[in-house]
Amino acid sequence: MPIEEKDQWKGIRSVGQLKRDMNIRNQPNIDSLYKPIERKERVFRPLQIPTRLQQDLPFHLKPKSIQINDPIEDKQRVAVVLEPEEKKINDIMKMFTTVYKDRLKTKEKSQINRNKQYQKQKKIQELKSLQKHKQLKRIVYKKLGQIESRKTKNGKRMNNDSIDE
Repeated sequence: MPIEEKDQWKGIRSVGQLKRDMNIRNQPNIDSLYKPIERKERVFRPLQIPTRLQQDLPFHLKPKSIQINDPIEDKQRVAVVLEPEEKKINDIMKMFTTVYKDRLKTKEKSQINRNKQYQKQKKIQELKSLQKHKQLKRIVYKKLGQIESRKTKNGKRMNNDSIDE
């Protein structure tokens, strides 16, 4: 091939160049396409806790047996209509229970107040006993210090007497 034609020469076009020129798109591999994931809903069995372990658990962690009401059963129930006498008795019983609960609340409040007062008195007594204890300590240490100072004075006299002789 002569040198002048060498600059103008073009080799065979690749498949990619041909497709680009003809505006043809590649068909993707079907296996490579993204598909929506279809998963079955997982159904877990209810949690089974061994009875031995249940006995050791605190009450608030123990499994509670929950009864599910059937709507059919609810419809089949008979409505209870009270007679006037029964209604009066029920009302009186409700009144008694409310009075009883009120009394319990007042007792509880009074008990709390008594406990607070008792705690205050206890603190005051503890402070007094601490003060007495401190005072006794002061007296004891003061006496010990006096005794120790006497011993040191007596010891110095003896040492001084032995040096003079």
